[in-house]
Amino acid sequence: MGTIASTILSIGVSYIFSQVLSRYIWINKKADGTAKQPWAPSPSMLPWMWNGLQDYQMKGSRIFTEWANDCGHFFSVKLGQKRVLVLNDGPLVKHLLINKDQYNSSKVVSGMNEIILTDNGKTVYSAPFTLYWSRIRRSISGAINSTSASWFDALFIKQSEKLVQAITQAWDESQQQNGGKVNGDQLRGLVDMVSLDTALAMVMEQSQVDPDIMVKVLQLVASLEQEQAKPWMQYTTFHIPGVSLLLALRNLFLGDTSVQHRNNLISYFMDWTRVDKTEHGKKQQQSAGGPPQMAKFMCDIQASKNDPEPEQLKKDEVIINLMHITLHSYKYLSTAIFSMIQRLATLPDIQDQLRTNPSFADAFVKESLRYDPPVRAYTHSSRVDQDIDIGNQSYRVDEDSELVVNLDAIHFDPDYYSHPTVFNPDRFVSSSDATAASQTVSVLDENPKKLPARDHLAFGVGRRFCQGSRISEEFLKVVILNLVHSYTFRGGNTDNVHKPGGVWSWTGRDESMGTTITFEKR
Repeated sequence: MGTIASTILSIGVSYIFSQVLSRYIWINKKADGTAKQPWAPSPSMLPWMWNGLQDYQMKGSRIFTEWANDCGHFFSVKLGQKRVLVLNDGPLVKHLLINKDQYNSSKVVSGMNEIILTDNGKTVYSAPFTLYWSRIRRSISGAINSTSASWFDALFIKQSEKLVQAITQAWDESQQQNGGKVNGDQLRGLVDMVSLDTALAMVMEQSQVDPDIMVKVLQLVASLEQEQAKPWMQYTTFHIPGVSLLLALRNLFLGDTSVQHRNNLISYFMDWTRVDKTEHGKKQQQSAGGPPQMAKFMCDIQASKNDPEPEQLKKDEVIINLMHITLHSYKYLSTAIFSMIQRLATLPDIQDQLRTNPSFADAFVKESLRYDPPVRAYTHSSRVDQDIDIGNQSYRVDEDSELVVNLDAIHFDPDYYSHPTVFNPDRFVSSSDATAASQTVSVLDENPKKLPARDHLAFGVGRRFCQGSRISEEFLKVVILNLVHSYTFRGGNTDNVHKPGGVWSWTGRDESMGTTITFEKR
């Protein structure tokens, strides 16, 4: 017994000693023993232990913009004990995430919730920069590119009509009581249902999902986000000492609610996927129409120049990816559509313009994604320890350092967007005049002449740019045009609130608060 106790004690002491060395001594040294460069400037006067965490939880990426005003376009800050590096300038994003994407295109999972829900980083949104990740990306690209544009067109028209019909039903029910008004919660519920239905159709090719099942899926996603937002879960994400151990002990004795919800969700996706790699299973799938297109590509990874003999994905890896892609798509679409409806309700003139000039929908959608991106901050991670030069100063970036792209600053930079706090779709109206078109820049470019920007970064940047960006914008345009041709609507509330839960990234998302809207049939 004494030998066992002494062994356990020695292991414990060795572990603590190694943690102290790695956290407080070796972490500031290069491999050759020399000191690393300093971190980028940090906000001053932050409280010990929590640092900037409480400010971030209240304000989201807006606090990054406030700190940038004091610290500059590139700064570092600790949220709890998690240090992040924040990019508040388009050219800086281009420098680090495009020009140096070989160094800064990875990912790290953060916190117990993301570990649980992504099987410890097995999804395309959470996997590090590896061949495994590139195989998933190739599968998604193959599925999208092999689907005809006419299929997407028909789907978008069908789904936009579903939303109009749902609003019509709600309008009919409320007409007798309150004059055709639809309150914010009811409208968001309708948008959620249609957005999930659309995501299931695009990713899982499920065209007739039982509405009761969709309601259960929505409830499970909401419950998981509530779990993610709980203080204990947040503390594991932001590395508050001791919390992960306490949470693991609690889950050991009381069970893990997130795991239960995740497993319930997976059961639905297993039924929808029907992945079976056996010859008998393949024949059955062919006779029944087979698994969805994206699942087919994930089950048969094709070779590439850099991956001549790809290792195939396991069944559980296929399912967890399909689930994450579906739920991410649903949440992004739902948040964007709800924000656009709320804003359009405050802009009757733009409703009229969309009716008379349907091509204006492209500019409206782009300005909406600039002004109200569903995700105002997203991250890439460094693959290596490195030094980067900003101006005349060199700063350190450690392996697995998270580089945060702060759209709250970039999308409201007056050097790129004239009067950025004014919602103005005209800034994205394309011109057939070659001279006029040449007098614009990308928000990623250096801009000494302060020319207007022609793009936004709502779908990401670099190697992790959203592969569904084009079809997402097309769907949003179809939805908006169908709504304005069916209704005139007024009311709306364009104020945003930060939500820490975000399927499943720690950066969360920004939601329009929303309010009651009065719809009038056209």
